Amino acid sequence: MSVGFVVLSAALLAGAEPVTLSGPRLARGDELVYAGTVEETGERFDNRFKKKYQLDVRVFVLDVHAGGTDCGVMTTVQPLDDPLVQTAMVAAAGSDARREKPAPIVRLELIRVSDRGRVKVLAPKGTTPPLALDARTPTTDPLPPSTDAPPTVELGAFVPLPLGPAKLGGTWDAAEPGRPPLVWTAGGETVWNGRRCAELSAVQQTDGYDLPETTRHGWKRTDAVVLAAADGFASAVERTFVRREGRDRVGSVTVRYELQPANRHSGSKYTAVRAEVEAAWAFAAEHAASVRLRADELRSRRAELDRYLDDRGTATPFRPAIEAVRRRYDTTAAPPVVSKIVITPVEQEPPRAGKPAPDFTAADVTKPTGRTRLSAHLGKPVVVVFYKPGSVTSVETLAICEALHRQYADAVAVVPLAVGKPTRAAEQRATLKLTVPVFDGGEVRAAYAVESYPQFFVSDQKGLLRWAFDAGVGPEVGYLVKQEVDKLLK
Repeated sequence: MSVGFVVLSAALLAGAEPVTLSGPRLARGDELVYAGTVEETGERFDNRFKKKYQLDVRVFVLDVHAGGTDCGVMTTVQPLDDPLVQTAMVAAAGSDARREKPAPIVRLELIRVSDRGRVKVLAPKGTTPPLALDARTPTTDPLPPSTDAPPTVELGAFVPLPLGPAKLGGTWDAAEPGRPPLVWTAGGETVWNGRRCAELSAVQQTDGYDLPETTRHGWKRTDAVVLAAADGFASAVERTFVRREGRDRVGSVTVRYELQPANRHSGSKYTAVRAEVEAAWAFAAEHAASVRLRADELRSRRAELDRYLDDRGTATPFRPAIEAVRRRYDTTAAPPVVSKIVITPVEQEPPRAGKPAPDFTAADVTKPTGRTRLSAHLGKPVVVVFYKPGSVTSVETLAICEALHRQYADAVAVVPLAVGKPTRAAEQRATLKLTVPVFDGGEVRAAYAVESYPQFFVSDQKGLLRWAFDAGVGPEVGYLVKQEVDKLLK
């Protein structure tokens, strides 16, 4: 297994009683903390990328009763800096331009784990803490982990064991909604951090995955888990999804994490942590139900959340789940974007160097009344960039735009034009914490004969097109744009 497990020689296990597999043994107030990473790759020849995320999973035991163990599970996924993006910003700005980290993705769920490790999601009827959780509380099946993205709720700490005895060498199936069966196998014994464990593995794949001649698309999942015999929950987890088209592997997602030192809260500390877990769940449930609320009602709910945070200066480890709900309100309460672009008639041929750059007016994706007009920037060089919001090249493209905007300030106009949903462009701009304005280029695209993304255009102080580039994006592109702009400024 390639997850960095601390494994001792099997000779240490000689003569010991066989490991028995059982469900989780947890007590009220237990807190499990897991730390690890997620690696996401794209392997199509025209869309190669690698993204990395920090993953943290925190499990807090609310109560233990005959029906199972009730827990709050908080999953935090923090995007890590992409070296390609940093290189592009340095090349464009000529210096080490540092960016703030994007906000993490945080989600909290309430779950019930049976004595055989089977997980259900709790769905309390009320949303006002303290929540009444008992044997009659409704439950639903958890969503299976994503095949092509980092997990939003990570529940791999709990392994679904068969209803009957589970022994080393045994095999059993676990059902997942809308998926083929997940086939588990209990392998041999091992030692993890000085404790006896069992090595478990699982395989799941779409029908025909091994027959690319007859089934073009498919994916395969493989799991490797070290399960502590004394505790019944995972000490280390590795899960990989591989996607294919035909015979070609086109992408993968690998999740790895390990158990950190555990805590147990009691007395007032237990009460404080439980209250924050329930508050985080309640605020998230209210936000999910606020889709059709008026703007003033949204502001009222956001104000209630702010009062909660202001009144409780001492945060528990689950405070990030509440802060994440506040960020969702900021996005939900944003005014709708209304973009109607008026385009000056232009010749129906692609713009050429030495000819006037086609004029246009475009709406700011974050400000309904905000507009920019190309001709309004006469007297300074202008960099116009067409890109696709949310595409694999969009982050690096926007990094170049941001670096140019910071480098030249008012001496050069930088105009990123998003071709796609303006709301998606606004969300990405907020996530990346950009200062450069972004505009809706959906109706400008035809005037510049743009058919692929990204594309860069540089016009001079008189409005004449001087340079165009449509061969993609990479660290060298920022340098080339900067070189052209510097020529014009001289």
